[in-house]
Amino acid sequence: MNNWHRNHLIRDAICRAIHEAMTARPEVYLLGEGAHMKVHFDAPAIERDFPGRVITLPISEDGNNNFAVGMAIAGLVPIVDVISSDFLFRCMDSIANTMCKQERVSSAKTIVVRSEFFGSGPTSGQRVEDIFRQVPGLRVLIPQSPAVAYWNMRDALERKGITLLFEDRELPDSSFGEAA
Repeated sequence: MNNWHRNHLIRDAICRAIHEAMTARPEVYLLGEGAHMKVHFDAPAIERDFPGRVITLPISEDGNNNFAVGMAIAGLVPIVDVISSDFLFRCMDSIANTMCKQERVSSAKTIVVRSEFFGSGPTSGQRVEDIFRQVPGLRVLIPQSPAVAYWNMRDALERKGITLLFEDRELPDSSFGEAA
């Protein structure tokens, strides 16, 4: 398998759900390292329709997730894009100890952390979902089809609580029909 393969149908379904949520709800924001560049290539409609709600943040995974907590406390609904699942280790503290414990000190907030499994590169390719499944208060989702990816993202944005949504690049596009 090509290590840089990407399942475009699952990606497109997730981006469609994000675009619909951003259209319906002005409090939904997309942020992360290289966020503007990623939507430029992956979701040009989001770039075109919501340029002020796409926030590129510095290379600081833990800080970026803590920033999302502040946004949620202020009433916004952040979608944090962590480019590779390998980088989730860098933000384990903010996810497990800040995001997931927020409702214990206040009220539940909606935050979605989105990440990708890149494959088996020399410095990437770890499957970290089982580690994160151990975090109380964190919902971990790995959609296996475009339709499921679409509804997972829609549900994550409507539900109070913290969701970690993975995009699995290694699933072949050809095994699915049309996106949601």
